[in-house]
Parts: sequence; structure tokens; C-alpha cells
Amino acid sequence: MRRRLLLQVTRTVAALAAVLPVAAVAAAQSASGPVEVDVAHSDTYGDYLTDRGGTALYVAVAPGKVDQVNKSDTPPVASCTAACLQVWPPVLSEGAPQAGDGVAADKLSTVKGPDGGTQVSYAGWPLYTFAADTSKGDTFGQAVVPPQGAALGAAWYLIAPDGSVILTQPPQQ
Repeated sequence: MRRRLLLQVTRTVAALAAVLPVAAVAAAQSASGPVEVDVAHSDTYGDYLTDRGGTALYVAVAPGKVDQVNKSDTPPVASCTAACLQVWPPVLSEGAPQAGDGVAADKLSTVKGPDGGTQVSYAGWPLYTFAADTSKGDTFGQAVVPPQGAALGAAWYLIAPDGSVILTQPPQQ
């Protein structure tokens, strides 16, 4: 059952990468003022970070490094460029990002984004959204691990307010 779900998510990710127009992605990535990072709760994943609108925020773990997550002060961050950015738009901010209730302001920062913009980061992890999360509370990007060698080869996970990566697998469908 888990394998079938993983294949379905992989196909969805590939399909999104193929059909999302670059202009739509650019519009989704454009920053308009400082981003506010907030916290949402899920019975499955616990507390996780979102933007002000409730869109889940994700981190990209370098291929083959999931076992090192949450065990080091240096996150095994994966890069996301080209086709990856169509599916996983970076969270960009004009000005310093703002910490909402439950968000540790000292963990909130920025890094140079893949397009040269100012990308929001948390506890050293650059933050992204997932194109298939279209409604508040969607977490379809959780634990997405594309096949080895895929253009979107990073493993994707939600991040908790304490800065740890949430490794919980999605429920079986």
C-alpha cells in the first residue's frame, strides 16, 4: 500500500513539474513584504511551520542523508533548482521574516535564494512550499522522496517549531 502511494505521489510530482508554467511559479515565488512564519497542528505530524495563510513549509534533505537529520548542528540541506523549483517554490521575503506565535524568532533567518532573492530559512534550513498543497492544512509534500536520480531527488519534510525535521510518514491510504 505504501509503495502504491509513493508511486502516486511521484507521478503527481513529475506531472506538476511538466505542466506548471514558469510564469505561475514566478508569481507564486514573488515576495510582497516580509513573510510571517506561523505554526499549525496536525494529529499525524504534531506542530509544524506554515506561512501566514496556513500553507505548510518544507525542507529539502540531501539524498541519502535522512538518517543524519536531527543529529547534527549542520543540516544536510539539498539544493533545489530548475524543475525542482516548479514543484517546490522557495519561501521568499522582502525584509526580515516575522515570527508568529510559537515560532522561535532566533531560528528565523534568510539565505540567498536560488534565483538570487531572499529566501526564508529556519534553524539553518531554507524553506519551501509544495505546489500540490492548494488548501490550508494540506501536507501532501510530507516525506516525498522521488526515485533515485530524479531531477527532484531531495527528500522533503515538514519542520517543527523547535527546528527539528518531522520524519513521520504519511498515513496509509
